[in-house]
Amino acid sequence: MAVAFLVPSSACILPDTCILIYTMGKTWCASMEGAMKWPAGQAEQAKPILSDEYMVPRGCTCVNDIEHEILTDQLPADAYAILRAEIEGAARENCLSLSVGLASNCLLESDPNAPTIATEIVQDGVTGPCVGNCEYFRPPAYGECPDPDPFECEDIVDDAGNDEADDGACPIGADGCPCTAGGACDSNLECVEGMCLPLASDDEADSGVDLGPNLEDLLSRPPAAEITWIGSAEQAP
Repeated sequence: MAVAFLVPSSACILPDTCILIYTMGKTWCASMEGAMKWPAGQAEQAKPILSDEYMVPRGCTCVNDIEHEILTDQLPADAYAILRAEIEGAARENCLSLSVGLASNCLLESDPNAPTIATEIVQDGVTGPCVGNCEYFRPPAYGECPDPDPFECEDIVDDAGNDEADDGACPIGADGCPCTAGGACDSNLECVEGMCLPLASDDEADSGVDLGPNLEDLLSRPPAAEITWIGSAEQAP
């Protein structure tokens, strides 16, 4: 998930209101079985079409949250057919790219020698590059934020990125960005008051930099009269 800042032009809104949060779309793929290639006029030399990783051709598409539900339920039928055709088309294109300069059966559909394109499946852990959904939070005191649907989100996120440049996007869990809903951050970061900040390194801890008290430190401290200041002279009380 990522966040971007977008101020609607139709109202006077403070920069820290109507913050745009968006999630990346999900990827669905279908494999093509039985794809073959051969030198022109020499079908008897046909051999399977495989990628460099010895994988069969496959077609993938990135979808938003509504399209994800359509592919999951295969309903409504007309909308599913459109998405299915897009995945099949991508599979055939991938098949052709793996058989450049040779004859193939990549484009055959209603032929005994036509390849078979399997039922599409969602790729766990694979997201983007499209936008899955978006919403605004932190409305202004005397107004409200837009309520976009997933089909509008791609353009909204693009516009927000163009308007705000690099400062307009802040992936949740990244350094200096909001923590996840569960209070988690990327590696080497910790959630502090809702924001992800770098973990203190051993060198920082040993350098005498004041990292703030914690319960263990407080319980182990000597009486106030015996405390020795270890920070810089400017920091000394």
